[in-house]
Amino acid sequence: MAPHHPHHHRRRLATIAGIAVIGASAALAGCGDDTTPPGATATSPSATVSSSDAASAVAAAFARLRAGTYESTTRGTSSFDASGLDASLRGAAEAQFATQPTDVDTATRFESPERIAITQRLPAGQQEIVLYDGDVFVRRAGGDWARVTGEAASAFAQATSLAGLDPTALYSAIRNDGPTEADGRPATRYVGTIDPGRAGDLLAGVLAGLGGAGSAIRDAVALDGGTATILVDDATGTVARNEVALEVSFDFGALAQAAGADAGGDLGPVRMSGTSTETVGDVGGDVVVTRPEATTTVSTISGLGEFLAG
Repeated sequence: MAPHHPHHHRRRLATIAGIAVIGASAALAGCGDDTTPPGATATSPSATVSSSDAASAVAAAFARLRAGTYESTTRGTSSFDASGLDASLRGAAEAQFATQPTDVDTATRFESPERIAITQRLPAGQQEIVLYDGDVFVRRAGGDWARVTGEAASAFAQATSLAGLDPTALYSAIRNDGPTEADGRPATRYVGTIDPGRAGDLLAGVLAGLGGAGSAIRDAVALDGGTATILVDDATGTVARNEVALEVSFDFGALAQAAGADAGGDLGPVRMSGTSTETVGDVGGDVVVTRPEATTTVSTISGLGEFLAG
């Protein structure tokens, strides 16, 4: 029988939970459909549009965008604070977070809600995702495509359903902040806060599709606060830029249990600060997403991870 090494177990626990934290934070950051840190903004004295009218205008701008074709680029950044963790895990967790990308650039080509091509550029390389008429395909750094099925495809479906939500379902106190410009074009600026209760309810509904693990992750994740800034192009009435900033806390022990580790007790929290900025272009342009030719199939989340790791 192999000897038991407590420090090896703690390192494995920190690694598993660290990956879970990053995955959950990515899902939450996707709620806004796009982002940059908004910063403090004073309401324009001339902005007299009511909150309900502003929310309706923002909802209509997202609906118009998704009713046609577009391309967008997104820059996301995140940082993690593990100082609240149990001392036995803190060092391993910090080492795990240090290996993860803090800046992620994403390019999206949107033909329709059923046909979307996404390219993510990470410090360690590039990966591509294509959603095509209900099927999911992935590849890394221009390699062979894999078709994703089973639980791995379910995880993709749950994550992408977040991005398809009406963002106004997450925001409260949306207000018209007056005229501005987006890439030199006249635009209207809207600002709001991300309502923790609404976001929690929507995240719970999405994670419910992942069974017991999703329920455990839902209970382990708390949105502490967030802000959103949306620029709407005056000429097209579509979203030109969406900026989101989030503060999230994770119950490390609960996340580890959700990932299958035999953790127990209060291990302390990990806190994540994330921002993202999505800039939309080529609205109504000739965007065509083609169905990839897959050479293999992956059906488990662990198998997907191994495939993308090369």
